[in-house]
Amino acid sequence: MTLPILNSKTQKWKKLTIPWSPFNEDLALQAKEEIKAGELGKALDCLSKIEVPALEEEVTQLSSQLAHNEKLNRQGVLSHEKYILSQNRLSKGILELISSVEMSLQEEGEINTKIKAYLSQRYQNRLDQKLAGRQPINLRKLPSSEGTSNETSSYFVTIDREDIQGTVHNIFEEAKGRLLITGLPGSGKTVLMLQLVLALLEDKTPAIPVVLNLATWQSSYGKLEGWLEKILPHELGVNSILAKRVLKETPLILLLDGLDEVKEADRRSCLEAIGSYGSDAQKEFVIASRKQEYINAGKDAPVYLQVEVEPLKLDQIETELQRIGYQQPEALPLLNAIKSDELIKEVVKIPFYFNVLQLLFAQGKRLSDLNFSSRQLEGLQEEIIHRFIHTQLDENAFKSKPAQKWLAFLASRMKQRNLVVFELRDMQFDWWSWSNWSLIWGSFFYVMISIPIFILIFFLIVFVAEGFSLQGIDRTLFLLLLFLPVFGVVPAILRVLKITSSISNFKIETRERIDFKWKPFLEATLSFFIIIAPVIGLFVGLNLGLETGLLYSLSAGLLFSLLLGLGYIMQKEYSSLLQINHPYQRFYASLYRLHFSILLHIVLRVQLYQQGVLPLKLVRFLNSMSSLHIMESDGATWRFRHRIIQDYFAEQWDEKYSKEMGVQKV
Repeated sequence: MTLPILNSKTQKWKKLTIPWSPFNEDLALQAKEEIKAGELGKALDCLSKIEVPALEEEVTQLSSQLAHNEKLNRQGVLSHEKYILSQNRLSKGILELISSVEMSLQEEGEINTKIKAYLSQRYQNRLDQKLAGRQPINLRKLPSSEGTSNETSSYFVTIDREDIQGTVHNIFEEAKGRLLITGLPGSGKTVLMLQLVLALLEDKTPAIPVVLNLATWQSSYGKLEGWLEKILPHELGVNSILAKRVLKETPLILLLDGLDEVKEADRRSCLEAIGSYGSDAQKEFVIASRKQEYINAGKDAPVYLQVEVEPLKLDQIETELQRIGYQQPEALPLLNAIKSDELIKEVVKIPFYFNVLQLLFAQGKRLSDLNFSSRQLEGLQEEIIHRFIHTQLDENAFKSKPAQKWLAFLASRMKQRNLVVFELRDMQFDWWSWSNWSLIWGSFFYVMISIPIFILIFFLIVFVAEGFSLQGIDRTLFLLLLFLPVFGVVPAILRVLKITSSISNFKIETRERIDFKWKPFLEATLSFFIIIAPVIGLFVGLNLGLETGLLYSLSAGLLFSLLLGLGYIMQKEYSSLLQINHPYQRFYASLYRLHFSILLHIVLRVQLYQQGVLPLKLVRFLNSMSSLHIMESDGATWRFRHRIIQDYFAEQWDEKYSKEMGVQKV
């Protein structure tokens, strides 16, 4: 929180920010108790332990005043009454400082609590969707050093096999806050990360644990902090300003998932950046990666312990299915399938495929219905995914064939751009190679539907300029009819000719929402009016006469001042918490700031629908895919339930649909 603290030297108010922590909160409480006991020096000692430079400056000044008073009192310069009066004033100043610190800590604590509550809800929801409502089987974790050099692994924390079977939270603590998790595809690494982050969020500490996918890392970032500045705002649900403050002032526990999803050429630089970030001994992090990709990276992870997620044991699976019995419709049929087929016994040891088979058998399928033909493990895995996708899509309200094409297109574009999470604003015009006709139609349609938004402003300006006359209305309508088609045709032609990149390829961007406040808006409007009205009166009033010029300058000055005041407030008044829980929330926020990116989004959606690569009702479709366990959603964004599923659809696009439609890769 930013608070006004009185500087005794300059007698001016300056800003101060106090980060929340239980330690700082206790110090503020102790300081207040010392003030009540009349111990001013001890109260200042408590405040001095709160390591904030601006606060330390205030404490130093107050300590100097206290020492000076004590010196004068010992020398007998001050009478007893004056000494008591001086001490009371000083006590009041210290108490006000403590109150300011408490207010700051309270607001900072509330923000910290809101962020953690937001993250906890998101991660629990994601874990539930990943498990598809099934109870997780305890994943086995074994000490490992595969892919790590002997030189580095010799420094790893020593941990007993019995200890490694404990909760991942305990293992993280044993690893001194630096852990590497590896495993086969589908082994449950992300499930472990989500279980860990939920456990960490329950800890009563100022640290904020956050799960971040490394897929967007590029060597060009150089340092991990630069990448964090870009990715943290969305993940924490805050604006970029608060995200930078959190990164600087609040301890973070980074759960870095998907090292294997980083481009192969960038994995080494990613591990180097994490190592540089970890040069501060207080930094804590977890790295998760597929085993083979970590081995191929050729760079040791900067951790104190490495564990590998082992396949499930067959007796674990059978015991669990026997336990739930008739509680889940798939339990006993799947148990029978496992006992009767040796290859099924192997494939269910990988948690992802075990969970997918649960969903298949839950729909009344039997092993004979699935008609698996492959007698190789990898082939069976591919068949399981294929059967699962087709079975799920046959159950939804959308037709199966176009749904597969839509998902394939989405997966391919996400893969090309290293997107793990899809948000509506991620969809851009460069997702498709447009024909000239598409450019013409899109540009003209966009301009034609956006112009009416500005008609009111245009009308008011011309109407005022014409002295509120009927002639002003006629001229306004004439100008609109004359220029409206031109406004649509010219950008269309420019886009086809590609004269400028900004016209030939629109970039859809959104704006952060604002907390509108009347006081700063009115203050800004008044300031602009004081400047604008006299200027208009000076240049126009002489020609129209004193009375008419005065009326014109007041009305026109007020109109322009209101517009400028609105523009000022939209640039200055940001909300710190931007927790996105609706697909169109960012577009609606942009509308409040007169930024009409949603119109471009609509144009793009219609054009992609005409190409047959996405449905017109995209949100409804994606939510439907989430209910079928093909995707996951937090209400505002979507992701494929597992990278295996995303890769399946991306390959479908490359191998089938792109050739079928004669489309080149974008």
